[in-house]
Amino acid sequence: MAAYQDRNIQVANNNLSGQYWGRGIAVVGGRDITIRSNVLSNIPYAAAVLLARETQSGSYGLNNIVVEKNTITDVQTLAPPYDFGNKFASNARTGHGAIEIHASLFVDEMANPALADGFALSSLAIRDNTITSSATPGVRVGVDSGSNWTMAARQVTGNATLSGIAIDRNALQQIRNGGTIQMLSAKSDVSCLANTLAGNPLVIAACMPKAFTTASTGAALSCSKTQ
Repeated sequence: MAAYQDRNIQVANNNLSGQYWGRGIAVVGGRDITIRSNVLSNIPYAAAVLLARETQSGSYGLNNIVVEKNTITDVQTLAPPYDFGNKFASNARTGHGAIEIHASLFVDEMANPALADGFALSSLAIRDNTITSSATPGVRVGVDSGSNWTMAARQVTGNATLSGIAIDRNALQQIRNGGTIQMLSAKSDVSCLANTLAGNPLVIAACMPKAFTTASTGAALSCSKTQ
């Protein structure tokens, strides 16, 4: 969903594996979205789940997104079973976390309060997911924070606001590099509660439990799986 204010969407009960390019499930601009009970395995190149605002796509920000009860295995650890046109083999892996959360803004957008707010990431819930065997952090928040670069002669900043992000009750195992839950943004408001690593309590000093005024509810619809 490389989306321009897509909303009220549920992505549920899918089995995704082995693509030679791209992310597993991506929401780049949108609101009121739920990603629930999906199985994502062998995600060779990038994040299994990406939540982002990207300047290159000119998307909106994110608001009220729930990512819950997904099973994620083998993120950037294996090769895809099929590599059309040598696409995977000729490119470096992204280094995204298994669940990746980030946002960037043009500097002129940041200077406009309405745009800065509209392109922010707010009210995200990452809860009750199982993440096993990842070459990168289980959850990574705020990559490029503190950085500036140029795109098409416009200055870009990674200092977008990330607020109301709850990372709760996720079970991590075999996380190989970069930390289990990695916090990189100085402008983030993130809470971590009751996460585990190999069955043991996982405490992240940069992400302590806190209460948010508004809880994330996701999509205002439900889907049922038929047999």
